[in-house]
Amino acid sequence: MKVDRVDRSDIVVIKSGEFYEVYEKGELVAKFSTKFDILKVLSSMGYDNLNVEGVKNYESPLAIFNKLMRENDGTYGALAIFTGIVKEFTDGKKVKYVKVNVDVEELEKKIKSLSSDAKVVLYHRNGSLKPKEPILHLGIMTKTRFELFNLLSRAVDLIKEEHSKGFVEVYES
Repeated sequence: MKVDRVDRSDIVVIKSGEFYEVYEKGELVAKFSTKFDILKVLSSMGYDNLNVEGVKNYESPLAIFNKLMRENDGTYGALAIFTGIVKEFTDGKKVKYVKVNVDVEELEKKIKSLSSDAKVVLYHRNGSLKPKEPILHLGIMTKTRFELFNLLSRAVDLIKEEHSKGFVEVYES
């Protein structure tokens, strides 16, 4: 049985059979079937910088929001989080799954290079994803809403460009 601690010592996550058990201050508080579910719930409880069995931090929009809010020195006035989701249909064809292979670190660097003043956090999944699953969460914080909407639009365009290199839709027959 492997025990992994998250960023606060009062929470412990244990892999037990098919489930992940979450203990707070020694008491079982929840059971989850996936690591993604653990992160969503714990993030909503304020545990937003998590490391659960190697799952990358910031898998939830709330975790991204909390990280950016901590970085706000009082000069930033606009924050948005964009979530890209696998579509169920493309051009009338039913999507079975998508295969995603993107260099996430390089993509985040490219997005950050679009503005020297903005704060950017990117979580992007790779692998096979089913319809309605999130592909990515992109958090951007800028000083004004005008900067925010401009940068968000350019960043999403850049992401779509990168997806054209490493994104394959597989359709149902």
